[in-house]
Amino acid sequence: MFLLYREGYEIYGVGETPEAAKKDASEWLDDGIEEAWRAEMIEKDGGVLGKLYVSKCTDRLALALEGDIRDLVFDWNEDGLIDLVEGENVHE
Repeated sequence: MFLLYREGYEIYGVGETPEAAKKDASEWLDDGIEEAWRAEMIEKDGGVLGKLYVSKCTDRLALALEGDIRDLVFDWNEDGLIDLVEGENVHE
């Protein structure tokens, strides 16, 4: 799974491919799909604060996002995926 997020802020979209995550994010971004397509792939922590990125994420984070739960604490895990921070639970 993949997600599109703004470094240091929030997640805007999730999908099975980078393109699907960008499409999902387009409804939440001010400039829509044009802004989503400018997001760069990133494979490890170290992005620029405020910049849009697409990255691989865990299935449990994707599940939380598909449930429209947006107020989540997330970070990179030891496997190089973006995941819920340990101890966070998914509630509906």
